[in-house]
Amino acid sequence: MRTTIVTAVVVGAVLIGTTTLQWARAQTGGKMMMKMPSMAEQNAMLKKSIAAGMKVFSNTSLSTNKTSCASCHPGGGTVGGKATAMGMQIPIPTLKGAAATFPKWKMGAKKVITLAQMNNACIQVLMKGKPLSISDQRMTDLAAYVTSLSKGRPVYPQLK
Repeated sequence: MRTTIVTAVVVGAVLIGTTTLQWARAQTGGKMMMKMPSMAEQNAMLKKSIAAGMKVFSNTSLSTNKTSCASCHPGGGTVGGKATAMGMQIPIPTLKGAAATFPKWKMGAKKVITLAQMNNACIQVLMKGKPLSISDQRMTDLAAYVTSLSKGRPVYPQLK
């Protein structure tokens, strides 16, 4: 049980882009004092990251063609139809439940990719923008929001 709790805390801290030590330092004015955030504090940080991710998802600032993630995936769903990527027409999928299928093989990448890499592929190829660094808080927040669209869905990497 203790391992599960520690694992959940570490995963939560990684998901919101901080470490427990960084968080503790921020709460104590930089002093080397370890304090584990309570579950309520962790949940509040995660909710804040998801809300920030929803803003990134809806904002056109990541693109050069005035599109956002929400242009093809309003509310995390799909507008249907197809998008042109690398000269191919690809169906526009819903993102509801999508995060639960990562990591997975992607034909265009010719390798197994993570959710963050998929987000960057859309930013680069479809939105004609610059990819986000994995250490960029916007990337963490975007992944948190897209992952929140899979709440309640079983994690199931796509194996064929």
